[in-house]
Amino acid sequence: MSEGDLAVSAEYWGPISGGKLIVFNGAFLKKNICKALVLCLVRQKKAWGAMWTYDFDCEEETSWYHYICDAKDYDVTTIKNKKGRYYIRRSLNACVVKQVDYHWLANNAYDLYINAAVRYKNFTPINEEAYRLNMLNHAKEDGRDALGVFVGDQLAAYANLGIVAQDVKVYASYFHPAFSNCYPMYALYYSIAKIYLRESHIIRIDNGCRPLSHDTNIGDFVERIGWRKAYCRLDMVLRFPISLIVLVGKKNSIFQYLLPAKFRMGIDSLIKAQGIVDATKKGTNI
Repeated sequence: MSEGDLAVSAEYWGPISGGKLIVFNGAFLKKNICKALVLCLVRQKKAWGAMWTYDFDCEEETSWYHYICDAKDYDVTTIKNKKGRYYIRRSLNACVVKQVDYHWLANNAYDLYINAAVRYKNFTPINEEAYRLNMLNHAKEDGRDALGVFVGDQLAAYANLGIVAQDVKVYASYFHPAFSNCYPMYALYYSIAKIYLRESHIIRIDNGCRPLSHDTNIGDFVERIGWRKAYCRLDMVLRFPISLIVLVGKKNSIFQYLLPAKFRMGIDSLIKAQGIVDATKKGTNI
């Protein structure tokens, strides 16, 4: 089977935004895939649409990118940014990083998660029971790992990780603001790259793509500690009438305010995504 045939298998797609969208979670694609086949998956899963990345790590600077680390010699001494080196060392002196079990996170990490959530705009946290069930489901999934950062015996930060082919994907990371003076995210992200890139079969750590919905400075942060942007292209397919709403909203921003409030943020993200899809196909940046 070709790369494209494999990519449209349902096992490689997962839900985001409460199931409104599905996204491709398989190994990075070089070639684009058939939109008609993806649309069939969208209908099967009763989602609004699907999004995926292709032409990964292309030579052209595009409007779509992932933040990755693929330096086999990654070490604090090889990081060019002086502040990055300083805060990594400071964090490693104050914190201990170790693997944690998802069962343990299910019962011990919600307080951190909910306190971390207040830092983000346009982010709605889930309730404690839903959080606990998510962590327990992760424990059953193949290729799942988690790293925690501890100050003394208290959890200061953690990351949900997944091993996909030769990549380690950082699905989510959070830190408790009460420990901000210890800079736990520096120890966390440095350790993720340092630990997993030592494994011969791991060639890359992926922290995900350019954000579309909630504000975050994670990109500036990981570049400061020696990660980089891997440019690529974005594509998506939407079911009717969502496709029509996005088309009208892209041409007339006032139209979004006529929609029910609970749909506005999701439609705004799709309009941004459609702009990036169009830009990356035309070779322009937004």
